Amino acid sequence: MDYYNVLGVKAGETSEIIKASYRKLAKKYHPDANPGDEDAARCFKEAAEAYSVLGDPDKRTKYDEEQKKAAGKQAAAGKGKGATGSAFSGQSGAGFDYENVSAGFERFFGFDPQTGKVNNEKLNPKEKSKAEPIDVSGLFERYMGIKK
Repeated sequence: MDYYNVLGVKAGETSEIIKASYRKLAKKYHPDANPGDEDAARCFKEAAEAYSVLGDPDKRTKYDEEQKKAAGKQAAAGKGKGATGSAFSGQSGAGFDYENVSAGFERFFGFDPQTGKVNNEKLNPKEKSKAEPIDVSGLFERYMGIKK
């Protein structure tokens, strides 16, 4: 987990900016402000974990060194990969995997662009299957907040 991304700050930011970003996230995702919201609780825990490391100068220095070592190993492992020689071969930025774009596409849009197959379970996991590959009425109802 990239603690800088969790807090929404750059790696070189001052401790004051990191603290302000943490406080903003903690207030936004605090369990008391979002009762019963598991995603908010998860975000709150991630922010607290990130701040516990980045808020302490010694832990932050150690974390930065580990990140640099990991980036060096990843870059060394990525050498020679990618037939095109693209600058993005073997790298991932902000949680995006450039090597496996179709899996991310399928995760967000519910179908594999290479095969054209629709994965109904990923598209709408609460409902088993539909007669049509894409049913926009369910999407419209969720968007408008209509409950049946």
